[in-house]
Amino acid sequence: MRRWGTILICGGIGSGKSELSRYLASKGVAVYDSDSRTRALYDNDPGLVERLGESLGTSLLGPDGKLDRKAVAAGIKEICDKYGFDLDPEQKILQYLMDLKAEDMPEDMHGISKKLIPYVEVDLGKTWDQLVQSLLSGQFLILIDGYDTGLLIDSRTYPARDVSEPEKEKSLRGSKDGFVETIIFNTALIRRRIRSPLLRMEMMNAGTISKTDIAI
Repeated sequence: MRRWGTILICGGIGSGKSELSRYLASKGVAVYDSDSRTRALYDNDPGLVERLGESLGTSLLGPDGKLDRKAVAAGIKEICDKYGFDLDPEQKILQYLMDLKAEDMPEDMHGISKKLIPYVEVDLGKTWDQLVQSLLSGQFLILIDGYDTGLLIDSRTYPARDVSEPEKEKSLRGSKDGFVETIIFNTALIRRRIRSPLLRMEMMNAGTISKTDIAI
């Protein structure tokens, strides 16, 4: 019997963390809900709320003496505006979707991707294997109650080495560029050298566990 270790569930507002936690708990999995634990700390420790308010430069206590979450959001937004921080694309999309009414929602996920998602790299996931693999690869997944497919948004950034000449393969007359570990950069290097509509690249995965990205 296969045994799992610790599973960390994270994501933006409204991404389904609580729903997934409740599902795992219904299957007998021990779940530690950090959100509920944090709320309990705020509710039971007014001194913690006061210190947080001092850090943000404003009072965060509501009329009932507990944490005013709207004041927290306003304080964080003020700091972001002051220092030029911006929300991630995922947070902007979630905020937009959460403000929609039921009658404004298209009848299927394809309509949502075309009409409501202002992003270029958007795909639909129809199987759990595809959704899980894409999520573990770093893509942003949106699941909406009542729709039979998931919405995948590729807003990943790729940490990588600078493109430079390979140390062991020196070239006297040719290109000084060398491949790196990130496949997106490598395909861009090939496209940079071969500017032809005849060049086609097909992305696929190799390996049953690693699911390594390869391009043919």
